[in-house]
Order: sequence, then structure tokens, then C-alpha cells
Amino acid sequence: FPSPQTALAELVHQSGLTYQSAPGFVLEHIDIQTGPQGHPLLKQLWMRQAIALAINRASLIKAIFSSYAPGQKPLNNLEYLIGPDSVGHFKKWNTAPRKALALLKAHCTGGPAQPTRGNTAIWTCNGQQASFRWFTTVGNQRRATSEAIFEQQLGAIGIKINPTFMPGPPVLFGKVLPSHDYDLAEYAAVFGSPDPSNQDATFTTGGGQNYTSYSNPKVDKLLNSAESDLNPTTRKAKFQQ
Repeated sequence: FPSPQTALAELVHQSGLTYQSAPGFVLEHIDIQTGPQGHPLLKQLWMRQAIALAINRASLIKAIFSSYAPGQKPLNNLEYLIGPDSVGHFKKWNTAPRKALALLKAHCTGGPAQPTRGNTAIWTCNGQQASFRWFTTVGNQRRATSEAIFEQQLGAIGIKINPTFMPGPPVLFGKVLPSHDYDLAEYAAVFGSPDPSNQDATFTTGGGQNYTSYSNPKVDKLLNSAESDLNPTTRKAKFQQ
């Protein structure tokens, strides 16, 4: 912390230095905009699922982090990022490009017959091309590399992303994300605590950091109930649910 870069790899075995890395409560992630400012196709559950299934998070981490943060693995829990309570709910979205392609074939036309590196065929779904704006920060070599990897992985199944690199503060964090005027965005959410309560603003309807416009009454009810529950067992169960 702040956002680690590959240049740290040069220090790992340097004489005279003790090098340590440890996981923290920071979620490097991709926002998917579901509000009116985003691409209409992203409101479709099957499109969001296809995007998740097309991305190989494990291979990305190996390519980018292994030299300076060995042992890092995908984060699979949006409430308990690390630690014994980090149940791997998100593992069901581990990479499966053929499943992603099957979802697209069921709703779209014009894409590739199978996942193909270097594919240029893009799906058209409900009259809309599966081509999305992708925002991330400028001057961050790690994110430039991850964008290139994601572009290749999504392109292989017929989803095109159009990257824009911009200053974090004040542009990406000060203007773009709060305006909800984006399709996909990669950045780090800093949760900072093992207790999930400070993440409510990200996931509740109208939350101050709910940039994706996500809204689910059941989730709102569970999070609000967990907030005021002082019993550790039932509190954790609500957050996990």
C-alpha cells in the first residue's frame, strides 16, 4: 500500500534488505455499471456472467504479482476479503470461457464459434454491439498490463473493450465514478478493516460509493440488519448471506 508495482520485484533478493509482503483489505476489482449511464447490455445478467467467466483472474495474478507478492490468490469474498471468514463465494465465477461463449450464443449473433486468441468477431445482442468503455488510472504499469490481458481474454470470446487511461484523483475518482458514466472500471477499493461494515456504502442502494448503481432490496435489508447486530455469529451469517 499504496498500489504495488512490478518494480518491487527488483528488491526481493537484493542484498542488505529484508523484503516482506502481506495481504491487506484492498480489493483490486472491475466495476460493472448497471445504471442508465452504462451500456444497456451490462444490465443483462447473462452479459455480466459472461464477462466474469471469460476473465482468468488466477493467470492474471501469476503474470503480474508472482514476482513481488508470492502466494497471492484471487479474492473470492466481497465482505470478508481475507482471513478465516473469507468463504470463496466467487469461485463459481472462476474462468470458463466456453461457458461464457455459450451464454453469448444464446442471446447474440455474429461472434466467434469458439474462444480464439486474436479474434476480431464481436457479438451483437439486442441490436447492441458488445463493445464497452473501460476506464482505469494512467501511469500505473500494473493496470496497463492487466487491461491488455483482460482485453485479450474478453476479445477471445467476442467482447470488445475500449480502454481509457486517466488520472485517478481528480478525474476517475472525482468525476467519472461518481457520475456513473462508464461501462467497466478497474481500480482498488480500500476497505481497511476485517469487519465488513465499512463496505455498506459500496453495496447498498444509493450508497456513497455505490458507483455501479447496484440495487438489491434483499441485500439492503441484510446489510442494515447486520450493521446493528452485536452477536458475532449472527452478524457474520448476515454479512455472508
